[in-house]
Amino acid sequence: MTLEDLRVFAAVCDLESMSEAARRLGRTQAAVAQHIRKLERELNSPLFSRNSRGVSLTASGRVLFEGVSGALGNLETALREVQRLEGRDSGRLSLATSAMAATGFLRGSILRLRRSRPSLEVNIEVGNTAEDRLAAIRLRRADLAFIPLTDPTPGFEVKHVMDTELKLLVHCEDKLAKRKRVRASELSGLTYISPGPASATHRHVSRALTKAGVVLQASEIVEDPAVAILMVELGRGQTFIPALQAASAERSGLARAIPVQSLAPIPLGWAARSFGLLPEAAREFLAVFAERRAGVP
Repeated sequence: MTLEDLRVFAAVCDLESMSEAARRLGRTQAAVAQHIRKLERELNSPLFSRNSRGVSLTASGRVLFEGVSGALGNLETALREVQRLEGRDSGRLSLATSAMAATGFLRGSILRLRRSRPSLEVNIEVGNTAEDRLAAIRLRRADLAFIPLTDPTPGFEVKHVMDTELKLLVHCEDKLAKRKRVRASELSGLTYISPGPASATHRHVSRALTKAGVVLQASEIVEDPAVAILMVELGRGQTFIPALQAASAERSGLARAIPVQSLAPIPLGWAARSFGLLPEAAREFLAVFAERRAGVP
């Protein structure tokens, strides 16, 4: 087997689809299937079971994936470090984050690092959910992902960096718009614009409100946070947003972000395959980010 066989295998595992892996890798589906068949022949074991939605790992496939996924990421990091030492790589910073975080509080750290390293290549993979961003690391499109730390992240190291309060975003003419704070028990009648069950924010809010005896029922699902804010501005319902986004969400004057009593803040942080094996540019970025968080000019 070759490294390319294993890279293709890892992509199919992450995406649970040979056709989607082919699209992401710029290959034909037949070429992807050929790599998988080669591995299965060599190991004398099926790696995937096929179903109507795509593919899922067999027991043998799971064992192989656990060994391959981290090793490929570490190998690619090592190869890039060798290029840097030989003067053939000017450096690349690859982040996976939300669009609002990238253009909001992460923006200053990114620009400061770029000013100190003008030749630095910056790649930003935008994902609406934590799983989207972690997948970017698995597929080696990112070294670091900024995610909510509300659920386990097997196979990744994480560093907690901050907590952010969640607020209820309502239209300016909503009956709750003039309130300074609302109680969780008052939210049973929401016209809830949900980011969907894959969203860590949705799961965090749902768990907290369930404890208060409130069951959230989505009136519609909008995965893009910017579109969810627009729906609120149009008077279509209410949604929950991190306090970090409140100022930009209220900028139009059509929406208000209201604190929710007893709703615990959501922890945020960085995820990586291994912080000790990050490329130099990623390590420098984390240092710049920490300095800015500490108020160092």
